[in-house]
Amino acid sequence: MQETHLIRHSFGQSSNYKSIKDYIGLGWTVTTDFGKEVLSHTGSIDGYTGIIGFNPSTQIGLVILCGCDHSDFSSQEMIDLAIHFLLYYNDQKSGIHGD
Repeated sequence: MQETHLIRHSFGQSSNYKSIKDYIGLGWTVTTDFGKEVLSHTGSIDGYTGIIGFNPSTQIGLVILCGCDHSDFSSQEMIDLAIHFLLYYNDQKSGIHGD
């Protein structure tokens, strides 16, 4: 399972934050920001959208399931919400923001 999380290829940048970079593992997107790392996977079909993600260093995970289509809540909005939460959750609790 751990080998599926290893970075295999650069994926680009899925966020407006310039420091956040995306990579592909085996079925997982690996998002990094200044040494912080989040692993995530998204999917959608017939009006249902979901994302699962976790931050291995903080041991925090998040699952969002939505009975909606892209016009209600886009995949990009869901990704931005989940990734930002997982990257900066502890910083937000202590008053330090990652943006």
